[in-house]
Amino acid sequence: MTEAIKASAEEVELAILEGFRSGVTERQIGLQFGVTAAAITKRAKKMRAKYGAVDRAHLVAIAYDIGLLKPRGAS
Repeated sequence: MTEAIKASAEEVELAILEGFRSGVTERQIGLQFGVTAAAITKRAKKMRAKYGAVDRAHLVAIAYDIGLLKPRGAS
């Protein structure tokens, strides 16, 4: 995997996590990247498997725990 593709994949994962934290739908996230809601759902499923999460909320909690997401207003 090239660095550009890896960075892009990481950006998409972070955008999905940010969207889930904000209560945004898969469709809305997909529109941001020009892909379908199904594509975002599939990526989120892979992310849940990768991090051992059982659902969206658990995935966001894990993202906070491992430092992928920071509390709003934190630098």
